[in-house]
Amino acid sequence: MNPDPLRGDPSAVAIAQVRLMFGKAVLLAGVLISESAYGQSRSEIAPVITIAAIQDSEGLTEADLTPMLLKRLEAWSVDASRRKMSQSFARSGQDPNLAYRLRIDSQAVLNVVAGKKLAIIRLTVDNSIREVSVMGFKDAAFYRVGCLRASNHDIRVFSGECGKIVRDTFGVSIP
Repeated sequence: MNPDPLRGDPSAVAIAQVRLMFGKAVLLAGVLISESAYGQSRSEIAPVITIAAIQDSEGLTEADLTPMLLKRLEAWSVDASRRKMSQSFARSGQDPNLAYRLRIDSQAVLNVVAGKKLAIIRLTVDNSIREVSVMGFKDAAFYRVGCLRASNHDIRVFSGECGKIVRDTFGVSIP
């Protein structure tokens, strides 16, 4: 009988965390940068695009959502955004290395909302695009909600379009 990997060997937990981060479900198909989105007036407020993804939790639970895992998820989010932007640039005939010259600022926090622990990661790409990822566990699955705006305007996590998908996905909101 195999021991529970989450309660035993710390390397098994790390492997499960890496599998979880690089799992099949990709939060967004990439940060959408096109000439129109990237060149958009910074005063114009773009709509928020939302998506939800579900994947196997690889044996992890909400208790495993720690500051260490949060930092890994934050680093993965930045790296995944760069890779997707690079692919998008290449498909549109632009220099794919441009993605690695853009500035990406990130912030990550763990929030407990109505008893549910959520990882919230905010990305700002070159002061032109905003992305918020909200991640957490529901039942035996790991859920990721993505909210993207192709302009430099904040995305509210618990209201508007993003708040609606967070509420629908995790069943929590802030009044």
